[in-house]
Amino acid sequence: MKYSKRTLNAVASVFRQQLPPGSQAASPIALQILPGHFISETELSKELNIWAEAADVPRAEACYHRLATGTRKFNTTMLVNTVIKATANAGDIARSEAWFERMDKHNIRINHKTYGKVMEAAAKCGEVDCALEWFEKNRAVFGETHMEIPVLTLLDAFAKAASPHEAAKWMEKMLELNIRPRAEAYNTLVNAAAKADDLDLAVEWLVKMQGANLEPNEISFNTVLHACARVGRAEEA
Repeated sequence: MKYSKRTLNAVASVFRQQLPPGSQAASPIALQILPGHFISETELSKELNIWAEAADVPRAEACYHRLATGTRKFNTTMLVNTVIKATANAGDIARSEAWFERMDKHNIRINHKTYGKVMEAAAKCGEVDCALEWFEKNRAVFGETHMEIPVLTLLDAFAKAASPHEAAKWMEKMLELNIRPRAEAYNTLVNAAAKADDLDLAVEWLVKMQGANLEPNEISFNTVLHACARVGRAEEA
């Protein structure tokens, strides 16, 4: 897996803090070969989050196991949720569910963020039915609290599955729960409709978005323009 310069620099900064004064700073190459060496447990927890952001599941898991066997007590729920965050960013639903089962087996407290990250993993890999199943599990435990992210996750999942009308139902759910949709939700619906060549629906969401005093992004406008060209309605662009 290749990492962005930002990710490598972030890990390098963690390592540098642990080097003795006057030592040569750790290079990104050294970090890739020797992740986690000469690093304190506090900084290792930061490294865990960095690998989670980078969707590097093996390194995130390695950081967790080192922390779990260390001397300092950490919030175990937070640490495991960070590992599941890595699996979500990687779209690895199998690993997400395995870590969830691990939490349940070892009586590690599971919160709404845990369910949310497993949902994200399912959504990212296109398993919409699986994401729905985890949404219902989350609702069975926590009711309709902390629902903005789960609902937005499903909206995005259906949009990516080229089901703009199903995605729109989750926008309605947000409104039903008195959650004010952000520009991100509208842009997702505009893009989904345009990619499905449903130009009228795409324009409808653009109008609704502007009616909510939100600005469409450049991607949304370009997607609609391309849809106009594809369906032979370039004059409306």
